[in-house]
This record gives sequence, C-alpha cells and structure tokens, in this order.
Amino acid sequence: MSLALYGTEEHHEYVRLRTAIELMTYHDMYDSADGILSSSAFAPASYSRLLKDAVTLGEYAELAHIYAVSAAFGLVVQSYTPSATVGYDHYTRRVVVRGVRPQAAPKFTIMWTMTHVPRRAAEFVANHFVLLTERSRTSLSVEHDGDDDNVAISGEANGDTSTTSDAELSSVYNTADCDYTDASTIRATEHSVTSVIVDTDGVDGVPDDVTQLAVAESVTELPRPDGLNTAEVVNIIHGVNSDCVLSRIPRGRKDNVYCVVSNVANIQRKCNGKNNTFDDDCGAWQSNAHWCNYPYLIDNNGLPKRIFYQKSTDKYCRERKVSGKRVYEELVPQPEPESIITLTRYYNVLKADANYRRHVTWMMSSSIVSPVAVIEYIGQHVAGAAHGNCRKPDECEKYVRTPTETMTTIDNLTKQMPPKAAYTKPVSELGVLDAPRDSNVVHAKKSRSAKASKPSGMCANFAEWLTVYNLMSTDTFIRFVGALRSKVPNIILYDDRQIREIKAFCFATQSGSVLAFDKTFNLGSIYFTPSVFKNTALTRKCTGDHPLFLGPIFLHGHSDRQNYGLFFSHLSLLLMDCDQQALTLGSDDELAMQQCMQAFFPRAALIACTRHLQENVKRQLEERMGSCCELRRSLYNRVFGENGLTSQNDVITFDEAAE
Repeated sequence: MSLALYGTEEHHEYVRLRTAIELMTYHDMYDSADGILSSSAFAPASYSRLLKDAVTLGEYAELAHIYAVSAAFGLVVQSYTPSATVGYDHYTRRVVVRGVRPQAAPKFTIMWTMTHVPRRAAEFVANHFVLLTERSRTSLSVEHDGDDDNVAISGEANGDTSTTSDAELSSVYNTADCDYTDASTIRATEHSVTSVIVDTDGVDGVPDDVTQLAVAESVTELPRPDGLNTAEVVNIIHGVNSDCVLSRIPRGRKDNVYCVVSNVANIQRKCNGKNNTFDDDCGAWQSNAHWCNYPYLIDNNGLPKRIFYQKSTDKYCRERKVSGKRVYEELVPQPEPESIITLTRYYNVLKADANYRRHVTWMMSSSIVSPVAVIEYIGQHVAGAAHGNCRKPDECEKYVRTPTETMTTIDNLTKQMPPKAAYTKPVSELGVLDAPRDSNVVHAKKSRSAKASKPSGMCANFAEWLTVYNLMSTDTFIRFVGALRSKVPNIILYDDRQIREIKAFCFATQSGSVLAFDKTFNLGSIYFTPSVFKNTALTRKCTGDHPLFLGPIFLHGHSDRQNYGLFFSHLSLLLMDCDQQALTLGSDDELAMQQCMQAFFPRAALIACTRHLQENVKRQLEERMGSCCELRRSLYNRVFGENGLTSQNDVITFDEAAE
C-alpha cells in the first residue's frame, strides 16, 4: 500500500497507523458480525485480530484492511483476482467505503495472488497481493533481507525496459510456502508487496487505456472486416456445439471477433413483455439501433435465399428488377413453413466511437426462436466515454451499463429494504463488474419502477376523473371530458361569456386581438394549455395597454396531434359562424399544436411567440458557437436587435433588413 500511495515502501508504518485509526474510530463497520464484509463468501477475521494485525509490523493484511485504507485515505481501490482462480470471484470489486465518492476512478489496482504456485487451481489461496501499475509510473522493486517471506525485485523507474531473469522470478514465486486453510486468515504481507508492470508501449493505433484490457476469452476472429455473411451466421446458429455457447458476452478487448451466447433469458423476457438485452463491458451504445427481420428460404444445398412476404396477398415472393423497377413475383409453389427461417438482426454503434460496431443476430423457425444468438464486434475496441450526466468527465471512470441481472436484483431488493441497504447488499456480494457503480443506480431504478407501477390512461386516478365527469351536469364551466385509447382523459373548460368575447375582440377587422395558446409545464401530473386574448374595450390607466383575458382552457396528459385535435376541433365548431380570415392564432414552437391549428383553422393567420423564438435561437447558437463568440452576438442582434428582422413592420422593410 505504501508503494501504491507514495511510490516507495518506506511509509508502510504510516499507512498502518492510519489504517488502525480508521478501524478504531469506526468499530461497527469492520466488526465481522455485521460489518461491511459480513455477507461475503469469506468473512473477515474478528475485529480484535484485524486491529492487532494492523498495528503489528510484518503482520498480514486482508480484504477488510483494504477497505480501511480506502476510507482512511479517501480513495477508491480496485481489487482484482485472475479469472483462473477458484472461489475468489468476490475479491474482484471496487473498494468504496464511507466518505469516498463512488463515481471516482480507482486510484490504483491490486491483484491477489499466492506466495507459491499451487499444484491445482482448486488449491489456490489468496495470501498475497501485488500492485498493478504502468512501467512509466512506478519502478519494479523487490528487496531481499534474508527472510524468504520478504523478497522483492528491483529495477529502474521511468520507462526502463530491462527484464528480470527466469532465475530471479523463480526466487520470487517459490518463497516459503504458507498454507492457510482458515478463511479468516487469508492475508497478504505488507513487506512482500511487489509491483507488476503492465507494458502498454509499442502498440500502434490503440489508446493506452484500451491496451490495458485483457483480450476477451472464448471469442472467434471474424473472417472479414465487415463481419459474417448470412450463410455463415445461419451455419453457426445451426451447427454450434452446446459446449461453445456462452452464458454471457465475455469481458475484455474485442477487436473484430464474434461469439455465440445463450438467448434463453431473452426469450423469457419477450414472453413477459420486456426487451432483449445483451450486456457487455464496451460502454453505452447508441439507442437508435437499426433493426431488420428478413425471411429466408433454405434451398437444397442448405444455403439461405432471400425472399419477400407480401402482406396484401399473404404470399411469399421473389424480387426482380424490370426496367429499373422492383417487381415481386409469387413463388410457385409456396414454400412450406418449416423451410422458412426469419433472421432478426440489429446493428449498434458505440457512442464513444462510431467506427466500433456491434451486430446481434438470432433466428426464428416455425415460430420458435433460436436459443442462441451471434454477437459480432467490428472494429478496434475503444474505451467507452464517461456517463452523459457526469459533471467532470475527465475525472470519472468510463461508463458501463449495469448488467440486467443486477438491475433485476436491485428492483427486488428495493421492494424489501431501503435504498441504502439495497445498494450495500449487491456491492458486498457481487464482483466489481456486476455490482452497481454507485447508489444513484439504486435510487433511479426504484424511481422508474415506482413510476411504471402507477396506473396510466383511464385507470390513473379513475375516481377523480369520474368525479369531474359527474360535475358536468351541474357545473357549466366544464364543457368536455373525453379520452382516447390508453391515454389520460382530456378536459375542456370555458363558459359562454368567454366565447362571446372571443368573437367580439378576436374577429374585429381593424383592431382584432391575437388568440394565443401556450402549454404550461410543472403544474401537476397533467398539462395546462390556456388561451388568452386582449380585451380591446378596456385600457389600463398605468400603461395604456389592453388587459389580457382568459379564454378556453385545455387539460391533457399527452401533447400529440390526436389530443390537440380534440381541442381545436371543438373550438372550430364554436367559432364556425365567424370569418376565419379575420382571426390570428398565436402559439409557441409546439409542432403538434401548430399542425392542428392549420388543420382546423386553415384560413386563419398563424404567428409564433417572439419570446419562444428568441430563447430557441439563443440556445441553438450557444450550442454551436459558444456563449462568448462575437459572431453569435452579431447574428442574434441582426435577428432580434433594435433594428433586427423581428422589429420590421412590413414585408418590404423585412426583405431589406434580410439582405
């Protein structure tokens, strides 16, 4: 730990002191009865043993001590065990404790090893750990003081390329055997900590943070840079051996490779009305994936041949080109259903780099979905980007989506315990690659689940909607209550006086008022869209302006053309005896609202709100040019300035200003 924190082992006594103070100050956190590792496969030693080992020079350290170091120095530590070890998967985790920001990147990585080479993998006992670091950062130093338990290799710092002989390495890995059968005594000596250098130099075209990734196991190299063709995918799905089917996509670097994974869980998810998921460690993929479902006919040679299904005739056809046009001819005879397969393929692009792509393919035959899927990774594996909501992307680690199984576990836990406990439990039980990255994952999942469980449409607050509906018989202000399928009911509110005033003030030929509409947010669970107009018969003494009066009000849960169509069709019937050419309708930039205005008031003049236009133009210019750009200010002033386009009163002056 001293080597990782300070680049030298001389400060190990200070590290032990800080660790002991942490253990004594927060006794309950490290007590084996209910401490932070109490639910782990290997429970830590007793509290008294942990404290005694921390204050005694030369004593061993275990995973609980790593947690104490993390809290004492306020940093994240990456604990790692090789995949070949048996029974120590839970040692691979991000060590994050009290007072440490969960989103922070690990300060360093330690790898658990064994002080001698076991005869079999099952005999592996994690009783030693080493520091994983880059060659340019830390020297490879091991000191030998005559005791076989304290051996270290030494080398030059700052990029020395010298190597250690096999004899020297043998003296390190064949030190005195330490057989610890008791789980509570799995430890690593502070003096025997060495540094293992990961050499990432000399790899052309690959970033350093990618070359540190181990190459994914159980994957096959693609035959071509553009991936597998249809015949190859079908042969792989048909002829794959069950022993070659992976339970999940392998972790690690995946450059132009493919693998075959089990699709059984996704078949069950689709039966439950959920989407397919293919979890990997590449980062976030673009959400607008391209899907395609194509039928194929297997010919006598076992090769797939593309055919087309014509829905109007319910026939399968072949495609031909006649005079440059595509013509579809029915197959005679029509193929048997068992001879037709449907390939479902979708294509993802990584958000961090559009050149890195993923193709996922599975097959359906006779309405039976294949239990396997082929995953192709095309291009050079790149490190993912930080989370989109991260305030300091350079300081945060690369974002990787939490696995679906973990999210399901969190969803079940949040229904049984508070979010804090629902976060602590999977963190202590799962490996670092499967555990949630921070507590925000738990809070967000609980919020989404609660929102999804609430009834929507007509079922949401049905008693309240029924009460409003019954009020229509006694309250003249409620004029319409209705709903579309699977949507929240809509309510239209107005009285006869408002309609008379709109006809009087908004249809006047010379000084008619604009009838304006503006949807309002954040007033509750539904939207509130009022209409306003100026009463030209009244004038304010202080300003001389005409006061605004409230017109019909629209309450709605969705902002689409169907819902706005109900509102504006209702208004058009109320105003059908008026001359629409004398009417001017105003709105913000709500597209669905503008389309319905145009449909139900085709002869009325439509104008947009200047304030909304200003805000939208300002936001778009800042996103593309920056807030301090002089050109942005000039463009903005030429449109909305004192002598800008919006200040012109007629078409002639507007055209002159535009030139």
